[in-house]
Amino acid sequence: GSLFEQNPIFYGFDVLAAFTEVCHEYGIELHCWMPVFYGCNTSGENYFRSPVAKKPEWRLITNNGSPLYSYESTGAVFLNPANDEVQDFLAESFTYILETYDIDGFQLDYIRYRDRYDVDDYGYDSITIEKFKKAYPKYANKTITFNTKADYWNDWVDFRVSQVTKFVERMRDI
Repeated sequence: GSLFEQNPIFYGFDVLAAFTEVCHEYGIELHCWMPVFYGCNTSGENYFRSPVAKKPEWRLITNNGSPLYSYESTGAVFLNPANDEVQDFLAESFTYILETYDIDGFQLDYIRYRDRYDVDDYGYDSITIEKFKKAYPKYANKTITFNTKADYWNDWVDFRVSQVTKFVERMRDI
């Protein structure tokens, strides 16, 4: 029932169960390395199987209105950390792994907003901006744009950091 879909080359084989069994048989700890907000590569042959392809409204959007930064060559698309549906989906998916498999560690990676470059910044979708304005009512009538000199800029940065921190805290509690 998940939006995650296994690559068909595995024919339903449970790779994580096999790795866990063999590692523990040989006294090796198994730590899962989990990309969190990194969604996928649009140039990959399995892109259509990814949650960001199935739920484009979950994509992290630049100030230019695109999920890709201006100089994109890989097609990397990220999930939006400020979207509560994204956080719920990831927490449920990761909880499933933690409750189903006897793993020894769980590492979060790509647990951030996408890197910012000279012309692009991330988080400029309606969900994030509305959530920011609700958290900081003094900016309710402002147009939020990529402007490092704006009076809201430091609060905007802090707000986005808080969205990532909220997810890390949630996973720690799980």
